[in-house]
Amino acid sequence: MAAAAGLAPGVVDAAEDGRWLVMEFVDAPVWDEAQLLSDAGVDVLGATLARLHALDCPATLPRVDVPGIARGYLGRIAGSAPQHVRQAEAECAAIEVESRDIDGFAGRAVLNHGDLMAANLLGPGPGTPPVLVDWEYSQRAHPSWDIACLLAYYPQLEKRLERLLGATGLSSARDRQILSLQRRLFMRLNRLWHHAEAGNWIS
Repeated sequence: MAAAAGLAPGVVDAAEDGRWLVMEFVDAPVWDEAQLLSDAGVDVLGATLARLHALDCPATLPRVDVPGIARGYLGRIAGSAPQHVRQAEAECAAIEVESRDIDGFAGRAVLNHGDLMAANLLGPGPGTPPVLVDWEYSQRAHPSWDIACLLAYYPQLEKRLERLLGATGLSSARDRQILSLQRRLFMRLNRLWHHAEAGNWIS
């Protein structure tokens, strides 16, 4: 879907179960952090996300299951660092509650990239829409999920949040409330992922 819209490289081949994906080569440099954090970068990335989130996304695509992802990390932590299981269980319990809060909004679920960082954006420079790569975390969610991801990876974007929300069309009070919940969820998931991968607990 994203490739057909010009937002991702074309798909050459893929495993039916999604274990691997081969995409066309994109002859363009990777964005750097300074580019992503610039006014021009925020504007063009926001417009790109607005296009992505406007795609006609079939309901058959999986919706993000944050509690399920958290339980997966908990299982890995229990096997590798049982001394941190109680902290991980507390995070999972909080995720369950906050996920129900988000479900209560019954917000629209659209295609999200799910792992937005400079290294996953290819393009020649500010003002030119990036091509998005590395879609392994893509799924359906409220469009604020991608914004929560950006803010978790780049806290410096906080001072450009109004600009980013304007560029993505997510400036309503409802969208902001959902984003606030999504940010907490994303940060909790990040802590669980970091511990499952790195083996040390971060607060």
